Amino acid sequence: MPSLRTSGGPPVIRLSVMMFLQFLVLGSTMPIISLYLKIKCGFSGLQIGYILAGSALSTLASPFIGALIADRYISAERLLSFTHAAGALILYILSTQTDFLPVFICHLSYWLLIGPTTALTTAITFHHAPEAVKTFGGIRLWGTIGWIAAAWIYRLLCLWRQYDSTENLELALQLGVYSSLVLTLFALFIPRGAPRIDRPPTLLPRESLAVILRKPVLVLCIFTGLIAIADRMYMFGGAPYLQSLGYRENNILPVLSIGQFPEILGMALLGAAILRFGNKKVLLLGVLLEIIRFILFMLKVKGMVLYSSIGIHGLTYTFIFVTASIFLDSRCTPENRSGAHQYFALFVGGVSTLAGNILSGFVAELATLPGTGEIRFEQFWFVPLLFSIAGFLILLLFFKPDRQRSTSIR
Repeated sequence: MPSLRTSGGPPVIRLSVMMFLQFLVLGSTMPIISLYLKIKCGFSGLQIGYILAGSALSTLASPFIGALIADRYISAERLLSFTHAAGALILYILSTQTDFLPVFICHLSYWLLIGPTTALTTAITFHHAPEAVKTFGGIRLWGTIGWIAAAWIYRLLCLWRQYDSTENLELALQLGVYSSLVLTLFALFIPRGAPRIDRPPTLLPRESLAVILRKPVLVLCIFTGLIAIADRMYMFGGAPYLQSLGYRENNILPVLSIGQFPEILGMALLGAAILRFGNKKVLLLGVLLEIIRFILFMLKVKGMVLYSSIGIHGLTYTFIFVTASIFLDSRCTPENRSGAHQYFALFVGGVSTLAGNILSGFVAELATLPGTGEIRFEQFWFVPLLFSIAGFLILLLFFKPDRQRSTSIR
C-alpha cells in the first residue's frame, strides 16, 4: 500500500492543501446561503428552513457511504474526488434557479454529495497523519484558512465585477463551483491511506457502531448534537442578523470570516491544550464561550464587541467539534475509522442539522414582526442559548472519558 509519507511530499502539506480546498468550498456557500435564498429567491424564513434542512439528509446517508462504500469499493480519497466533481455541477445548476421546488431539489442533491465530504477528509487525515492528537489541529487549521480565504476572495470578486447585491451573492456560489473542481483534481493525487476492506458489507457495520455506543462517545454525541443545533441557528441567522444591523451584502461574508481568525490560534494550540488539560475541560471551555456569544447577540452589541462575539465562533468550533473528532478517533482502529466518523456525522450533523435548520426557520417566523419582515433577533438568539446551556450541563454531569486509547494512535 502506498504511503502518503513516501509518495511525493510530506503528508502534512498535502493533507493541509486538501483541508484548505474542502473548507474553501464550504466557506463559499454556507455562511451566505440563507441570505441568498431570502434576497435572490424571495423565500420566507420557513421555506429557507426547509431547504437548509434538506442538507441534513446527506448526513443521515453519510454513514452508509463511509461504512459501505469508502475503502471498500472505492478509496475515501477517490470518493472525495467524485463527490466534489458531481457537487460542482449541481451547485452551478442551483445558482440558475429561483423557484422553490427546483431550488429545494438542487440543494438537497448538492448536500447528498457534499455532506459526507467533511467526514471523508477527517478520516483521510487520520489514515495518513501520525500521532493524530499532535498533528490534526495543525492540519485542520488550513481548513480554517480556506474558510477565511473564501470570504475575502468573494469580496475581491465583488469589487472587481461591481455587481449589485443579488449578483454579488451569486458570486459566492460560483466560487464554490470552481473550488470543488480544483479539489476534484487534487484528490486524484492523494494515495490510498486505509487498507481495503474485503469483508461483505452490512447495512449497519457493527465494528463502527460499537465505537459510537461506548458510553463516553455516546454522551459526547448527545452533547455535540445539542451544540450543533445551536451552531445551525448561528449559520442560519448570522447573515440576516448583520443585514438587520445595517451591513451591506457584499461585506457580510468578510465580517462573518472574523469568526475564523481566532480559530487559527485555537487550532495551533489545540493539541497541547488537550494533552495538558484533557478533553473535558477543553470542551467545557468551548461551550462556555458559546453561551457568552449568544448572550452578546441578544444584547445587539455593535462595534468591537460585535466583532469579538463573532470571533468567539472560531474558538467554539475548535474546542467543541474538532476536540470531539480527536476524542472519537482515539477510540477507533484503521478498519472502523471511516465508518465511525460517518456515524458520528450522522448523530451530530444529520439529526442536529435537520432539527437545527427546521427550528431556525420556525423560530425566525415566530420572531418576525408582522408586515415588516424584520426578525426580532433578541428572541431568535434566545433559543440557541438554551441549547448551549443544556449541552454544558450534560457535558459537566455525564461526560467521564475513560483512559482507553486506540493502538492506532501512538
